[in-house]
Amino acid sequence: MTAKNYAGNDIESNKSSVEYIVEPLEDKIDLKKKVSHSSAKPGEKVDYIFTVTNTGEDKKNISNIKIIDDLLDAEGIPITHNGTDTVFPVLGPSDSVTFKAKYTIPEDASGEIVNNAHAEGTRLNGETISSNEDTAKVHIQIPGLSFEKSVEPESQEPGKGVDYTFTVTNTGNVDLYDITIADPLTGLTFTTPTKLTRLKPTERYTFKAEYTVPETDESHIDNTAKIEAFIG
Repeated sequence: MTAKNYAGNDIESNKSSVEYIVEPLEDKIDLKKKVSHSSAKPGEKVDYIFTVTNTGEDKKNISNIKIIDDLLDAEGIPITHNGTDTVFPVLGPSDSVTFKAKYTIPEDASGEIVNNAHAEGTRLNGETISSNEDTAKVHIQIPGLSFEKSVEPESQEPGKGVDYTFTVTNTGNVDLYDITIADPLTGLTFTTPTKLTRLKPTERYTFKAEYTVPETDESHIDNTAKIEAFIG
């Protein structure tokens, strides 16, 4: 660029230029994984759900979408988008597809089942594209209940009373509900409710009952109590 000064002489300015760095648009797929039950018992079935979304900025199709899952693949369990096919043909820009798989908790399972997954697809140039990795956890329910029964005093005269205690402890890792006690001994009177709504892991509760020793010639009295509980 040139200009003139007051004397009429040409003035030439310095040259300048601007450079632009254009970042290429990125193609991308995103995976979200979840499980139908966050906790389950051995032998119970759970559903794994995988949602793959084409989140690429370049707005291009991604083909041959499939799920790679370390646990399910090792067990040979198919992960399908329609109940049959394990590969989804073409996923358009911003589109999503859902895959599912059914898994049975092993009978010897304990603690947690943790498995990782990612999705894979094919770019337009034939290259493989991988998604983020996502994890799902299933807490294994192991119910347990201990029961102790005692009587005080252990020896008593006919016509006098004894006190029975029935102590239950939740020895498992899941809550127990509707814990009930039943004792068929005729004349036994419970002084506490015979049903407990809820018992958390490691918690214990004591049912109590009174009994008057009958005027008989029996040298001892045998009776058996029964405890029932349910898993929520």
